[in-house]
Amino acid sequence: MPVVKTVGGQAEAAVLKGRLEAEDIPVHLSYDSAGAVYGFSSTHLGRVDIMVPKAFESAARFICGTETDTGPASTDPPPDPGGNEAA
Repeated sequence: MPVVKTVGGQAEAAVLKGRLEAEDIPVHLSYDSAGAVYGFSSTHLGRVDIMVPKAFESAARFICGTETDTGPASTDPPPDPGGNEAA
């Protein structure tokens, strides 16, 4: 199963798991048990990998906000097709 997002704690993982399951996407959370027992969230022990079946990867990445964007990187508005740039 691909990891679609890694988060820093159980609380954030639970929220994303709920969002994915609401869209009928099966979810598996992978984490170190010490992080869950002791409540670590800011160290590697608190890390939670959110995993979904390959068939749901694209939709899950979109929902989690980790989809790869192949569009333009600029946030500037597109140029005026008439060539009348504002000064």
